[in-house]
Amino acid sequence: RTVSKGIQMTGYGVAGWSLEKVLDELREAYASLPEPSPRVLLAMEIFAGAQLDAGDRSRFISLVSAFEPLADARPLGDEVNSFVDEVVVMLESRAAIPAAVRQSLKGRMLQLRTESIRQSILRVVREALPNMPTASAIADEAYAVRSQMAHSGRPADFDLDLPVLTRAAEGVLRALFSSLVSRPLLVPIAPG
Repeated sequence: RTVSKGIQMTGYGVAGWSLEKVLDELREAYASLPEPSPRVLLAMEIFAGAQLDAGDRSRFISLVSAFEPLADARPLGDEVNSFVDEVVVMLESRAAIPAAVRQSLKGRMLQLRTESIRQSILRVVREALPNMPTASAIADEAYAVRSQMAHSGRPADFDLDLPVLTRAAEGVLRALFSSLVSRPLLVPIAPG
Protein backbone atom coordinates (compact mmCIF):
# COMPACT_ATOMS: atom_id res chain seq x y z
CA ARG A 1 0.00 0.00 0.00
CA THR A 2 2.85 2.38 0.64
CA VAL A 3 4.98 1.55 -2.37
CA SER A 4 3.87 1.59 -5.99
CA LYS A 5 4.69 -1.45 -8.06
CA GLY A 6 2.60 -0.37 -10.99
CA ILE A 7 -0.90 -1.55 -11.75
CA GLN A 8 -2.04 -4.38 -9.53
CA MET A 9 -5.14 -6.45 -9.21
CA THR A 10 -6.31 -8.50 -6.28
CA GLY A 11 -8.94 -11.13 -6.01
CA TYR A 12 -10.69 -13.06 -3.32
CA GLY A 13 -11.42 -16.73 -3.25
CA VAL A 14 -12.58 -19.26 -0.73
CA ALA A 15 -11.50 -22.84 -0.56
CA GLY A 16 -13.60 -24.83 1.81
CA TRP A 17 -14.01 -28.19 3.36
CA SER A 18 -17.00 -30.41 3.49
CA LEU A 19 -19.52 -29.78 6.24
CA GLU A 20 -18.56 -33.13 7.76
CA LYS A 21 -14.89 -32.13 8.03
CA VAL A 22 -15.77 -28.80 9.68
CA LEU A 23 -18.17 -30.41 12.17
CA ASP A 24 -15.67 -33.17 13.01
CA GLU A 25 -13.02 -30.55 13.79
CA LEU A 26 -15.41 -28.59 15.97
CA ARG A 27 -16.57 -31.71 17.84
CA GLU A 28 -13.01 -32.87 18.45
CA ALA A 29 -11.81 -29.44 19.54
CA TYR A 30 -14.70 -28.91 21.97
CA ALA A 31 -14.38 -32.43 23.35
CA SER A 32 -10.62 -32.51 23.79
CA LEU A 33 -9.44 -28.98 24.48
CA PRO A 34 -9.55 -27.25 27.83
CA GLU A 35 -11.08 -23.79 27.94
CA PRO A 36 -8.47 -21.39 26.47
CA SER A 37 -7.44 -18.42 28.55
CA PRO A 38 -9.43 -15.21 28.11
CA ARG A 39 -6.25 -13.63 26.68
CA VAL A 40 -5.99 -16.25 23.92
CA LEU A 41 -9.70 -15.97 23.12
CA LEU A 42 -9.49 -12.18 22.84
CA ALA A 43 -6.39 -12.42 20.63
CA MET A 44 -8.24 -14.88 18.37
CA GLU A 45 -11.28 -12.59 18.20
CA ILE A 46 -9.10 -9.62 17.20
CA PHE A 47 -7.34 -11.81 14.61
CA ALA A 48 -10.66 -12.99 13.16
CA GLY A 49 -12.05 -9.45 13.10
CA ALA A 50 -8.97 -8.21 11.24
CA GLN A 51 -9.69 -10.70 8.46
CA LEU A 52 -12.91 -8.80 7.71
CA ASP A 53 -11.23 -5.41 7.38
CA ALA A 54 -11.17 -4.17 3.80
CA GLY A 55 -8.30 -1.67 4.08
CA ASP A 56 -4.69 -2.87 4.04
CA ARG A 57 -3.54 -0.44 6.72
CA SER A 58 -6.40 -0.91 9.16
CA ARG A 59 -6.29 -4.68 8.61
CA PHE A 60 -2.58 -4.70 9.42
CA ILE A 61 -3.00 -2.59 12.57
CA SER A 62 -5.88 -4.78 13.77
CA LEU A 63 -4.05 -8.00 12.97
CA VAL A 64 -0.85 -7.01 14.77
CA SER A 65 -2.92 -5.80 17.73
CA ALA A 66 -3.88 -9.45 18.24
CA PHE A 67 -0.41 -9.98 19.75
CA GLU A 68 -1.11 -7.63 22.66
CA PRO A 69 -3.56 -9.73 24.71
CA LEU A 70 -0.99 -12.54 24.63
CA ALA A 71 1.62 -10.35 26.31
CA ASP A 72 1.97 -11.16 29.99
CA ALA A 73 4.60 -8.75 31.23
CA ARG A 74 6.91 -10.32 33.80
CA PRO A 75 8.83 -8.53 36.55
CA LEU A 76 12.39 -7.58 35.63
CA GLY A 77 13.81 -8.46 39.05
CA ASP A 78 15.00 -7.03 42.33
CA GLU A 79 17.86 -4.97 40.86
CA VAL A 80 15.49 -3.17 38.52
CA ASN A 81 12.97 -2.65 41.34
CA SER A 82 15.67 -1.14 43.53
CA PHE A 83 16.82 1.19 40.77
CA VAL A 84 13.25 2.32 40.00
CA ASP A 85 12.59 2.92 43.72
CA GLU A 86 15.70 5.15 43.93
CA VAL A 87 14.64 7.18 40.92
CA VAL A 88 11.09 7.57 42.27
CA VAL A 89 12.48 8.88 45.59
CA MET A 90 14.58 11.40 43.65
CA LEU A 91 11.54 12.45 41.65
CA GLU A 92 9.38 12.92 44.73
CA SER A 93 11.97 15.29 46.21
CA ARG A 94 11.75 17.64 43.21
CA ALA A 95 9.23 20.23 44.38
CA ALA A 96 9.91 22.37 41.29
CA ILE A 97 8.13 19.75 39.18
CA PRO A 98 4.34 20.23 39.44
CA ALA A 99 2.59 17.57 41.54
CA ALA A 100 0.43 16.33 38.65
CA VAL A 101 3.51 15.89 36.45
CA ARG A 102 5.36 14.10 39.28
CA GLN A 103 2.43 11.70 39.71
CA SER A 104 2.33 10.98 35.98
CA LEU A 105 6.09 10.42 35.85
CA LYS A 106 5.95 8.21 38.94
CA GLY A 107 3.29 6.02 37.36
CA ARG A 108 5.32 5.62 34.20
CA MET A 109 8.51 4.92 36.16
CA LEU A 110 6.83 2.21 38.22
CA GLN A 111 5.90 0.48 34.96
CA LEU A 112 9.63 0.05 34.31
CA ARG A 113 9.62 -2.77 36.88
CA THR A 114 8.10 -5.12 34.32
CA GLU A 115 8.73 -6.02 30.70
CA SER A 116 7.29 -3.70 28.09
CA ILE A 117 4.44 -5.09 26.02
CA ARG A 118 6.83 -5.46 23.08
CA GLN A 119 9.40 -7.36 25.19
CA SER A 120 6.64 -9.59 26.51
CA ILE A 121 5.26 -10.32 23.04
CA LEU A 122 8.72 -11.30 21.79
CA ARG A 123 9.30 -13.57 24.81
CA VAL A 124 5.92 -15.26 24.36
CA VAL A 125 6.62 -15.82 20.65
CA ARG A 126 10.11 -17.24 21.33
CA GLU A 127 8.82 -19.56 24.08
CA ALA A 128 5.77 -20.78 22.14
CA LEU A 129 7.50 -21.14 18.76
CA PRO A 130 11.06 -22.39 19.42
CA ASN A 131 11.14 -24.19 16.04
CA MET A 132 10.18 -21.06 14.09
CA PRO A 133 13.38 -18.98 14.32
CA THR A 134 12.10 -16.04 12.27
CA ALA A 135 8.88 -15.66 14.26
CA SER A 136 10.16 -13.18 16.84
CA ALA A 137 11.84 -11.03 14.17
CA ILE A 138 8.58 -10.94 12.19
CA ALA A 139 6.56 -10.08 15.31
CA ASP A 140 9.08 -7.38 16.26
CA GLU A 141 9.04 -5.76 12.81
CA ALA A 142 5.25 -5.96 12.58
CA TYR A 143 4.81 -4.44 16.04
CA ALA A 144 7.26 -1.62 15.23
CA VAL A 145 5.49 -0.84 11.93
CA ARG A 146 2.09 -0.96 13.66
CA SER A 147 3.33 1.59 16.21
CA GLN A 148 4.69 3.84 13.47
CA MET A 149 1.40 3.69 11.58
CA ALA A 150 -0.77 4.19 14.66
CA HIS A 151 1.23 7.22 15.80
CA SER A 152 2.12 8.91 12.51
CA GLY A 153 -0.36 7.47 10.02
CA ARG A 154 2.27 5.75 7.91
CA PRO A 155 5.26 3.43 8.20
CA ALA A 156 8.72 5.00 8.36
CA ASP A 157 9.80 2.93 5.33
CA PHE A 158 7.81 4.07 2.30
CA ASP A 159 9.05 1.05 0.35
CA LEU A 160 7.53 -1.39 2.82
CA ASP A 161 5.39 -4.07 1.19
CA LEU A 162 2.62 -4.05 3.78
CA PRO A 163 0.65 -7.05 2.40
CA VAL A 164 3.79 -9.21 2.64
CA LEU A 165 4.42 -8.17 6.24
CA THR A 166 0.72 -8.70 7.00
CA ARG A 167 0.87 -12.29 5.68
CA ALA A 168 4.06 -12.97 7.65
CA ALA A 169 2.51 -11.63 10.89
CA GLU A 170 -0.64 -13.62 10.18
CA GLY A 171 1.46 -16.78 9.85
CA VAL A 172 3.19 -16.12 13.18
CA LEU A 173 -0.14 -15.51 14.91
CA ARG A 174 -1.65 -18.68 13.44
CA ALA A 175 1.36 -20.71 14.61
CA LEU A 176 1.17 -19.03 18.01
CA PHE A 177 -2.53 -19.86 18.40
CA SER A 178 -1.86 -23.42 17.31
CA SER A 179 0.84 -23.75 19.95
CA LEU A 180 -1.14 -22.06 22.72
CA VAL A 181 -4.20 -24.28 22.25
CA SER A 182 -2.15 -27.39 21.39
CA ARG A 183 -3.99 -27.92 18.14
CA PRO A 184 -2.31 -28.45 14.75
CA LEU A 185 -3.07 -26.13 11.86
CA LEU A 186 -5.19 -27.71 9.14
CA VAL A 187 -3.79 -25.33 6.53
CA PRO A 188 -0.03 -24.78 6.65
CA ILE A 189 1.39 -21.30 7.05
CA ALA A 190 1.91 -19.64 3.70
CA PRO A 191 5.57 -19.04 2.88
CA GLY A 192 6.89 -15.65 2.81
